[in-house]
Amino acid sequence: MSTAHLEIERKYLIKRPGEDILVQHGAKKYVIEQIYLPDRGEDTERIRKISIDRVTEYYHTVKKHVTDLTRIEKERRISRDEYERLKKLAGYPPMRIEKVRWRLPYGGVCIELDIYPFWHKTAIAEVELAGEDERVVFPDFVRIIREVTHEKQYSNRALAELLRDGKISEPEF
Repeated sequence: MSTAHLEIERKYLIKRPGEDILVQHGAKKYVIEQIYLPDRGEDTERIRKISIDRVTEYYHTVKKHVTDLTRIEKERRISRDEYERLKKLAGYPPMRIEKVRWRLPYGGVCIELDIYPFWHKTAIAEVELAGEDERVVFPDFVRIIREVTHEKQYSNRALAELLRDGKISEPEF
């Protein structure tokens, strides 16, 4: 079954936090592989494999751009076989990204901290909001470098493309 919802999200470049402090503050760890499928105009289509503890789930997602902060997201759970079939449509080499996502409940929202294996000093924090004007508050241990919501080069799709093309580098701050 497919579900669609409005995703309003702000994104921040942060100093990479230690795993120990995330665990201390109750963050939950997800290991994610994302593969982007060929362009569909303004839509972004991806498949995702998420491993939590010893359980792995697979998803197919289409995101339609509304504003820099807002997208319509349509997502459905898929089988491993469908994931493998769709993976073949991604081309070679695929636009693929791996990350460890830490989900941290804080101040009535869930902060998602994405730790990438190709960055050692920085990470990305994403927060889904109820409205575009909602204020975001972070715990003291999350060190914000700057908001990057409007900087497309920090989208996972753009990072996957840079990684595929061998052009990925750590952001300067």
